[in-house]
Amino acid sequence: MFKKITLLRHAPVKKRYLNSFNGWIDIDIEIAYNDKKINNLKKILRNNNFDRIYSSDLIRCKNTLKLLEFEKFEVMKEFREIAFKDFAEGKNFDDIQKSVKIPDNAFDNIERWSDFIAKESYEEFIKRIKRGIEKIEGKNILLCTHGGVIAVFAHLYLNQNLFSKKINYLDLLVINDSLKQY
Repeated sequence: MFKKITLLRHAPVKKRYLNSFNGWIDIDIEIAYNDKKINNLKKILRNNNFDRIYSSDLIRCKNTLKLLEFEKFEVMKEFREIAFKDFAEGKNFDDIQKSVKIPDNAFDNIERWSDFIAKESYEEFIKRIKRGIEKIEGKNILLCTHGGVIAVFAHLYLNQNLFSKKINYLDLLVINDSLKQY
């Protein structure tokens, strides 16, 4: 089991998909190679001497690691974003409202929202991520993944309410073994 894991949300996606429900849709990133945040991240991450580097199997994560000049990493499907239903995948909230009726109780809690919008249940999503956690090896790990996956890690290890904090593109969350709640 890891002692330290650095979670990195992938770089921004193509403009058409910003502020959309991007689960398993395989869309690429869109960012300048010399972007200031990219250059700062390169410096920060290069000084960490990671034992192992992992990535979601989706192109936006793999290309984020390549943009940060990491060539060797292991790809894991367990660290994909939650799978959204076809009416929501790749669409923003306004487009969804035009195509389907949102149930009145959809916003009551995270489980109801997930039942409405996601193909996999809230519980299935968390179980998938736990299976991935059990497979990772190394003491000091970097994982490039998605906002929802990082929210689950924060929930499991930092006792945060799921999706209580916004996770921006290229944000980092570091979890040390002293903080583990899993």
